[in-house]
Amino acid sequence: MTDIHLTLIPLRSGLLAGHDSTATVLIRVRAPVASRLENRIPRPLNLALVIDRSGSMSGRPLAEARRCAEFVVNALAPTDQASIVTYSDRVDVLAPSQSVGDRRRLLGAIRSITGGGSTALFDGWQLGTDQALFGHSPEGLSRVLLLSDGQANVGLRDAEQIAPRVAHAARQGVSTSTYGLGHHFNEHLMMSMAKAGQGNGYYGESAEDLMDPFREELELLNDLCARRLDLSLEAPAGVRISLLNDYEQLSPGRWRLPDLAHGSEAWALAEIRIPAEVARSRGVNEIEILRAALDFEPLDGGRGHAKPARLVLPFMPAWDFDALDINETVSARLQEIRAADIQVRASRAARHQQWDVVDQLLATARSECANNPWLLESLDSLTRYATRRDTECFSKEAAFKSQKLKSRLVDPNESARSYSISDEVEASSYLRRKPEQGKRL
Repeated sequence: MTDIHLTLIPLRSGLLAGHDSTATVLIRVRAPVASRLENRIPRPLNLALVIDRSGSMSGRPLAEARRCAEFVVNALAPTDQASIVTYSDRVDVLAPSQSVGDRRRLLGAIRSITGGGSTALFDGWQLGTDQALFGHSPEGLSRVLLLSDGQANVGLRDAEQIAPRVAHAARQGVSTSTYGLGHHFNEHLMMSMAKAGQGNGYYGESAEDLMDPFREELELLNDLCARRLDLSLEAPAGVRISLLNDYEQLSPGRWRLPDLAHGSEAWALAEIRIPAEVARSRGVNEIEILRAALDFEPLDGGRGHAKPARLVLPFMPAWDFDALDINETVSARLQEIRAADIQVRASRAARHQQWDVVDQLLATARSECANNPWLLESLDSLTRYATRRDTECFSKEAAFKSQKLKSRLVDPNESARSYSISDEVEASSYLRRKPEQGKRL
């Protein structure tokens, strides 16, 4: 059984006596380290590569997209399954779901792709999903990898219509990850599909930049140790819980966390509001403010459960409360959440050409992240786009940065105060802190 640890860490280890209190709590979900599992056998992959070949992809974009697709096929094991689907104003299955044992057929199909036509994005995704369902097996991991450089303009186009269908496919066992290329794709649609499809959303300013996301996706799929992580949070009557991440809420008090890889940590940040009368009515010096439970699907099947966690905090007078240390790890995650929220607002402001608002928000973000070198370097690219008043580059980079900050897997030993590109290159690709989401590291 996969040994996953669930812990609760408060920003401060106490509550101010006699007052309404708000406690910030980090929920950490830690996977076993890879060194304990060197002989593990990855589950077979079943991938459907769905590639936009519309007219705007002609030339270098399509050539580099083909190279990315070839990279994916060459990285798969002979026991994996793959299919190749392309779409423009029509949809074609160039290679139906098949074993990767004979890569020549798959690679030949990729090399035959030519550009031209409109963008039937949903129809392409649907046919790719059908192929993935055909090749799906309970012991495998099935996923659609959808690439587009433009706006859907044939068939279904609205995220509100498409996302429920993507979510339905995920419940059937086929998840979806999306790859946006360039500056003209619909990031709202692509990010909505990835979220609903229980996959990941990426983008690259060029097809060459997409090589990092494709590599990240494959490494993550091969290193997974658990998926469908369902986090349940419970607090005493009168105490309110707010989750600050944008995770899917499955039911009241229950959320879906990202799939977990060996040696990584998934996390969530909660705000717990404790009214003063709750403590007074109980006449206690301490209170259990939060209980957490986690169940998940190990890759060897069945359902697993982490040991439940609970958090009890004492009430303190002001002088003792003010002397409490701030937990650096919780503080770093809180910085990321705040930076993400600011960048969402900045992305919207840029769309409305409110550049004075954008400049003010970036200044606020820099102040919030003053002691976090990664976040500061990440803000540099946004500042460059804002200075150029580049709406498309700014809004897309800010949106994808925000998404990543609120849902990324982290290295359990990561330090917010230490950051260098050379260290990030050595890390697993899905744990790297990239300064710019749309560029290769």
